[in-house]
Amino acid sequence: MDTEAKLAPSHIIAQIIPLILLLFGNIGAIILLIYCIIISFISFNNIVKGLTYSYLIFLVNPVLFNYPLDSFVSFLRFAFIILVFFIVMRRFLTRNDVNIPILTILLFSLILIIHSIFFSYSLEISSLKIFSFTTGSIACIGSVMYSTYNKSYWESWFFNLFFLIVILSIPILFFPHIGMARYTDWHTMKLFQGITNHPQTFSVTLSLPISYCLAKIIAGRSNKLTIFFLFTSLYFLINESKGRTGLVSVVLAMVLVLIFIAVNKNNIKLITNWMLFATKRIKLTGFILLALLLFPVYQPIFQKFLFKRNQVSSLKESFDISRAVQLSKMYKNINNNFNSGIGFGLESNPKLLEKRVKRDPYFNIPISAATEKGFLPLAILEELGIWLSIFGLVLLIILIIKIISINSLALSILTITSLTSNIGENFFFSLGGLGLLMWLLIGLSLKKY
Repeated sequence: MDTEAKLAPSHIIAQIIPLILLLFGNIGAIILLIYCIIISFISFNNIVKGLTYSYLIFLVNPVLFNYPLDSFVSFLRFAFIILVFFIVMRRFLTRNDVNIPILTILLFSLILIIHSIFFSYSLEISSLKIFSFTTGSIACIGSVMYSTYNKSYWESWFFNLFFLIVILSIPILFFPHIGMARYTDWHTMKLFQGITNHPQTFSVTLSLPISYCLAKIIAGRSNKLTIFFLFTSLYFLINESKGRTGLVSVVLAMVLVLIFIAVNKNNIKLITNWMLFATKRIKLTGFILLALLLFPVYQPIFQKFLFKRNQVSSLKESFDISRAVQLSKMYKNINNNFNSGIGFGLESNPKLLEKRVKRDPYFNIPISAATEKGFLPLAILEELGIWLSIFGLVLLIILIIKIISINSLALSILTITSLTSNIGENFFFSLGGLGLLMWLLIGLSLKKY
């Protein structure tokens, strides 16, 4: 059922309190994570909220929220996700019905472990990444799917979360030392990051409410709040953060939904009703917004936004320049390890791997190993080889079809936008920030009611 998007004061309050706590830096983050653990024991329905709060810890602007955080915060957050994983697995094992998504992740993770034993150049780090992906994705999916709160409740929860992030970012425009604190990029453009930790993070985050609100307009379920939210997010995305990834992910998600739309009669009915019965004002707004996204009429402005420089003549050239260093090493690894890959979750350059590994201060166990790979399909091919990559692609296509077949148009496009964002930002297997939010949305989309 597709309903109008509305603000829920209870959700806003529940989400703004953690942000206030995070203003106190390490102490606030530790208190928040302890709170997440406590509320998860009190009620299973609180787990999704706890995971959302843990996502906020690594989302927020480092200047505004007194970062960097101590490694103990990362360790505690990791421990919280593992705790949730075991709570979810207990439900999984004790229920009569089989949870196919969770079972699929477990089997896929087993395949990744076998692959890593034979082909990974660092079994320790690959094992860490597999463990992190498995526990994090199952924690996110299971906490939403097994929650007794219905889909509408959690859809409202995430809509209010996006609204809060955008609204709180508006006053940051007047404080460039905060809103543009990350950097001035290599072609002298100031990029706005709002209350998030990076302009690209802000861009991807903005793409979610943009796609959601567009879908609401198409489905004839929009209101003044939806239209205001849409235009505000679009302004930030195009004029302030210059987020190409966010814009491309919105367009790609809408194209994918249109391709697979035939699998869901309800979505076809929604579009038909909109074409026949929606008011002229809503129709006109929808067509204008789609035209702006798909057929930009202001070519010079759009070209500057897309290429982020005046002398670049093509999207391919812009992509090659921005990713040249990463791509050259990845292409070499793919050529040398086309069938087997270099190992799951590993850095393209082995010499850089240990420099990026963070270990917990007590047991020296690796708890994170960040990699810089901006293009997910190429990253998977490099790490897993051609055959396992094809298998993963088939699973992803099945997931997309499943999402579209059981959800409203708005929720389908919202979730698929989070997936298509991986075209420019590789966080599908990473549960550090945006990846955690993506898997929560996947869990919401796979929930039956």
